[in-house]
Amino acid sequence: MSFIDIGDLYLDKNEPRQAGLYNAIRDKILMAQWTAESRLPATRVLAEQLSISRNTVTATYDQLKAEGYIDSVRGSGYFVSLLPPERFLSVEDISVKTVEKEDQTPRKTFRSAESQALTRNRPFQPGVPDLDGFPYKKWTRFLQRQSGRALFSGQNDPQGAEALRRSISHYLVSSRSVDCCPERVIVTQGAQQAIYIALSVLMKSGEPIVVENPGYKQMLNTAEHLDLQCLPVNIINGKGVDTTSLSGLKAKCLYLTPSNHYPMGCGIGTGDRIACIEWAQKHNAWIIEDDYDTEFQFGNKPFPSLQGLATRMSGGQPNIVYIGTFSKTMLPSLRIGYMVVPDTLVEKCLAVKEIIGGNTAVHSELALSEFIDSGDYLRHIRKMRRSYQTKCYLFISLLRTELKGQVEILSQEAGMHVTFGWTQGPSAVRIAAMLEKEKISIRTLEGYKYKNVSIDNTYPPADNILIAGFGNASEVQIREGVKILAECFNRKPDISDK
Repeated sequence: MSFIDIGDLYLDKNEPRQAGLYNAIRDKILMAQWTAESRLPATRVLAEQLSISRNTVTATYDQLKAEGYIDSVRGSGYFVSLLPPERFLSVEDISVKTVEKEDQTPRKTFRSAESQALTRNRPFQPGVPDLDGFPYKKWTRFLQRQSGRALFSGQNDPQGAEALRRSISHYLVSSRSVDCCPERVIVTQGAQQAIYIALSVLMKSGEPIVVENPGYKQMLNTAEHLDLQCLPVNIINGKGVDTTSLSGLKAKCLYLTPSNHYPMGCGIGTGDRIACIEWAQKHNAWIIEDDYDTEFQFGNKPFPSLQGLATRMSGGQPNIVYIGTFSKTMLPSLRIGYMVVPDTLVEKCLAVKEIIGGNTAVHSELALSEFIDSGDYLRHIRKMRRSYQTKCYLFISLLRTELKGQVEILSQEAGMHVTFGWTQGPSAVRIAAMLEKEKISIRTLEGYKYKNVSIDNTYPPADNILIAGFGNASEVQIREGVKILAECFNRKPDISDK
């Protein structure tokens, strides 16, 4: 065990003290400058060294512990976690299946967790929830209560703690009309691991899978890692997957985000959901339903799950793997997701999960189960739904006011991001580059398309579409950010913009 000297620990004077201390310590851990099992300074010592209150240090340690960056041992202090949350699962770490190819061209890898962490709190970064809105104190109490019990519970169940599987099952049946029971729920380290497990079980190297274009980049990377043949199908603005094009494809599997497509922000209506189910039945194919952002629907009541609809249509367990995560409703660093699979796949999925490893901490699973069963999880979702609705409407209103009809809102009123485009004006890549200089992170469609396959059927054109996240932005940041965005949009090009 090593002890940590704060050294060059720097607190940004422009941030509140607790936020500045949190960011400084987290970055040290993510950059591996504070290594696993190293002991952090005592709260009193760190408070004296930084000339801040001990309460600030204690609250910061509690937050870092709740998010999995540090652990504590009664009487011994705080220690850097063995597996900080951002380091859990990435495709380049997985070695279950190694594919040898004659073409040794290096594949494009994911951005490192460290570089993501440095930009994740910027305004308009998509996919980041409101971190200030999370009930850290309450969550910490649940964790602390379960930590002692976990010490005597033995090794983790690879399928996940039974209590959590029971809580997830009850929640999905009641809120999403999913056909499931605890025995068919598998707890994972987020949606990414669930997708990897599903594809490893359902697919063989070289087999075709239909993927959304544009679509979830990490899913596309996972399919490529497993050497699958990806058949991209276009996403139509306001409608979702192009079922007409889908009908002409034959594949072993179809990956869908039917509730709130990322990044286009559209949902699939009942008619097209039925068309997807019938396509799968016709080809004896599987559907992976990634129920992304379904908890945050503002304009309309969310559709029941595709899996639930297919169950009612077939009268049995359909060929659908249902996937969800708590990273958007709670904390990205929590890294707890789940998959609901037919009885026939449970053991196969567990076999893959045990090979790749990566069980979540049992005390986190038990704490989450208690958090759900107590009603605090639903209360938190309702609170954040109101907050995100306010931010969504504010962003859209300001965008229309500042750009005076020059842009069109493409996404539905849901989730934590707004997708918008325009027919005439600068390219999305140029605007994103200008905003980056202003420390504002906004995404173009370029990062979501499959390889070099063009994205058709979008209007406005794909090169003129941006994705802006509002989840972790304050209302002040949204107002200031949209104003800067409008200035960049209307700015005449100069050498510094190239």
